[in-house]
Amino acid sequence: MENFDLGIGQDPCGFLLFKELGITATIMAGAMPLMDDIEYVHGIPIQRSYNNFIFNGYINAPYLTFKQRLGASLEILTKYLGYGSPTNYEMQKILDKEFGKGKYNIEEAMQDVSLIFSNSHELIDIARPTISKVIPIGGLAMIPPKPLTEVCKKFI
Repeated sequence: MENFDLGIGQDPCGFLLFKELGITATIMAGAMPLMDDIEYVHGIPIQRSYNNFIFNGYINAPYLTFKQRLGASLEILTKYLGYGSPTNYEMQKILDKEFGKGKYNIEEAMQDVSLIFSNSHELIDIARPTISKVIPIGGLAMIPPKPLTEVCKKFI
């Protein structure tokens, strides 16, 4: 059997696999800024009154209108009231059905990660609460810039 020192994953089920393999050092890495379910599981406050959800289409955050602030706040309230992340809830139901209730816990597996690499940049992203295990790595996958065209050079 192979021995691994580190597991890197994005999907919550991957962290269950790491746990089963005995890999204790894990990194959660995502292609986007932190999603609500990750913030929720780690206890990071979700400030919807000024910070929009990545998929709700409010491009004017943090300068949301009153109606947008109210809608975003109600969205988070209804989404997490009583059952946590809907995605994790559905995955947990499947795991309980297939492997027996209580064998695996998605939220615990996600909470046990050592670090979280977030595709965001603290200088250009909207200010938000965070925790020390979240490391912003925005721009890591950017391609090198190309030289400016002659038209652009003349304009500048």
